Amino acid sequence: MSVINSMLRDLEQRKGREGSAPIEPSEDLIRGVVVPKGRWGDSRRAIFRGTAVVVVLVALWILVPRMVDMPLDSGIIEQMAPPAQVVDRPSVDQSAVDKEDSALAETEVAEPATETVELHPLSDSVGAISGQAVVLMHDLLPIKVAVGERQSASTPQPPAVQKVEVMPTSDELAEQAYAEAVRALRDGNKVAAEEALTNALDLASDHRGALEALSALLISLGRYDEARPMVDYGLATLPNNALLLQLRARLLMHDGKIDDAIQMLEGNLPAVGVSPESHALLAAMYQKQKQYQRSAQLYGQLLRVYPSNGVWEMGLGIALESMGKREEALSHYKKAIKSGRLKAAALSFVRDKLQGVQGGGVP
Repeated sequence: MSVINSMLRDLEQRKGREGSAPIEPSEDLIRGVVVPKGRWGDSRRAIFRGTAVVVVLVALWILVPRMVDMPLDSGIIEQMAPPAQVVDRPSVDQSAVDKEDSALAETEVAEPATETVELHPLSDSVGAISGQAVVLMHDLLPIKVAVGERQSASTPQPPAVQKVEVMPTSDELAEQAYAEAVRALRDGNKVAAEEALTNALDLASDHRGALEALSALLISLGRYDEARPMVDYGLATLPNNALLLQLRARLLMHDGKIDDAIQMLEGNLPAVGVSPESHALLAAMYQKQKQYQRSAQLYGQLLRVYPSNGVWEMGLGIALESMGKREEALSHYKKAIKSGRLKAAALSFVRDKLQGVQGGGVP
């Protein structure tokens, strides 16, 4: 406003110097500027310039303080920012892109068949890959590519099992040899059985079954001199083995040392349920030594636990007959025959006993 006032004062002074020339109001007077009539041509241009300057100054005086306090607006920033450069891209088939995404996703999920290699593609937002000017989000990350045949993710294959041949131990080989000996004994091949049992003991000298079977086989073959060291070695390894104790008692009986055999069995006699054969052998030795009461007592205990045993029924009958109890002996002889477990020699012996007791009557 001070500029306008100074311009008005300047005009008043010029009016005073030029006289009282009349001044007519014009269009510029309405805008606040008075121009003398006599110099309208040059003065008009000067007034226009001055007016424009005044308008600019007034606008700056009004707007500048407001722009300083005005908060930045995102719209203004966008308008001030330079326009983005438009890149002409070729059209892309969306179905092809979807297939590419699916293939890349399957590649990342599926387990590689062999070795895997990480590929790091271009990191630019737009670049040429495989002849295309499009970079998908998958291309910005490392991609695992299988070297070799790729397996489907829906049907994972189990890892390959490497077969390692494990050699059997000596104990396992000894068990196999023992099983071979058992088969040979069932077939009646005692030679093959002896060879297999010897092999088993060479592999495992403490094999219980082989020690028992080979000792019994040697005694059954009448090879007592070979059986004795085998039985002694077995009892040194297994001192409480019931079968080896029975075999030693038989060797003592063969040597005529029945009392020693009875004493050894009495000192190592297990329960009836553990080794009924030890009780039966001791009952037979009592009978041989004419100790019929003890013999009948042991046979009676055995039959209470294991009834219908024809051999023990026969032994009890012999003991009772020797004690003068013929009626009781006759009952047990009959039970022995009915058991059906007597061999031909024992069956013939029992029938002879029945005939003698009954005076010739055989049931």
